[in-house]
Amino acid sequence: MEQTVEVTKGRLGKLAEKVLERLVPVAEKKAVFVALHGDLGSGKTAFVKEIAKLLGLREDIVSPTFILKKEYDVALLEVEKLIHVDAYRLTSPKEGRVLLLDEDDRPKRIIFIEWPENVEKRGWDAELHFSYVSEQVRKIEINIPEKA
Repeated sequence: MEQTVEVTKGRLGKLAEKVLERLVPVAEKKAVFVALHGDLGSGKTAFVKEIAKLLGLREDIVSPTFILKKEYDVALLEVEKLIHVDAYRLTSPKEGRVLLLDEDDRPKRIIFIEWPENVEKRGWDAELHFSYVSEQVRKIEINIPEKA
């Protein structure tokens, strides 16, 4: 799935639903790592909030900028954990080792990583590139390889 869309804030949930439909079947077999690229304010955290809603989470999702990584328990058969990483404050992939992402590499986990260039390079199961268009509109390039 490769596509570029312009999305208003009110339609972000529909896009999250389409992405999640592709990722959940993969998560049943292995951890799913999703790279979220984009400048500050481009919609990365808003997207993760929509994913969390779809997974049935009622917690308030905020970017884990200061704690770097937040795990949420999910009560679905196919997904047990949503992990949200914000690597903005890290300065290099080497420093990103503190996140212990290799320990999260287990089935039934979906890991969203903001600022993925600050963690060790890996084969991403999906990459989304967010761009600010206007206060209400974001452009999102989605790349989910067919194997995912």
